[in-house]
Amino acid sequence: MIARPRTLHLGEVRLGAGVLLTVLALAVASALLHATLLLAPFAATAALKHASPHGPLARPRNVIGGYLVGASVGLAIGLIAPGDDLGAAVGAALAATLMARLDVDHPPAVAMTVLAVQTPVPWILQAAAGGALLMTASMVVFTPLVHRRPYPAGVSGRTGR
Repeated sequence: MIARPRTLHLGEVRLGAGVLLTVLALAVASALLHATLLLAPFAATAALKHASPHGPLARPRNVIGGYLVGASVGLAIGLIAPGDDLGAAVGAALAATLMARLDVDHPPAVAMTVLAVQTPVPWILQAAAGGALLMTASMVVFTPLVHRRPYPAGVSGRTGR
């Protein structure tokens, strides 16, 4: 029997709208600044942030701190062993561990680590910092519009480790 298609729930529509607006903001900023800000890990961040905008992984400190850790670790390993698969795996593990230790867990930023190992160019740090800041700023603007609540709100302190 073929399942009957169900209609989208409001939360799903809000998720899609939030991701669309956030990724478009990155694309526009990339074009205006002539910079590379539209990177795959940021699309994952947009989805995470709009799926759970007030969850601990979506806190501004997690996004910004996570991307700075991820890009820094990836670039350091990438400069030693550019494009190395083992280096990417070790970098991802190290970045995830450092993020946890620093209480800035942000899983999409681990993908930035792998990207930085694969493409160890100095601008990756600028892209990570700029993209993370822009993502956070876009959440301040888009969350009240899309989710009808301010951002950041409802999260503070440590994640319970």
